[in-house]
Amino acid sequence: MEGLAGRVNEKIGAALYDAGLFPGRETWRSFLHISAMWSHGLAQIHPFPDFNGRLSRIMMNTALHYAPVGPPFFLSLRSDKKGRHRYLRAMQAGDKGDLRPLETLIGMSLIERFEALDQQLRLANLEPFLA
Repeated sequence: MEGLAGRVNEKIGAALYDAGLFPGRETWRSFLHISAMWSHGLAQIHPFPDFNGRLSRIMMNTALHYAPVGPPFFLSLRSDKKGRHRYLRAMQAGDKGDLRPLETLIGMSLIERFEALDQQLRLANLEPFLA
């Protein structure tokens, strides 16, 4: 299964680059923008009766996977009451053409996950991921 997933990821990555969906300068900022754009875009058109949120998160994580240092985890945005409110505000801003709040939300979630990962690495007496 891992071999198949790797081949699928390679094909997706190649297709995205060939289609020009990644900017020329590969920075975290550009990957946050692309992940927000894909996530918001799918949620905006809502093409399926169910699973739109899951597919939106898969698309967000696919973009992040191709970042210069792809996260070693699947990112999911907070689903508590406060997190949901921030997410809805970010999506409303995206509806008006401003993806920065969603990019920020994704970036903050990445930082939180990396910090949690580092905490676990330190507990195991291993070198932290973040400097």
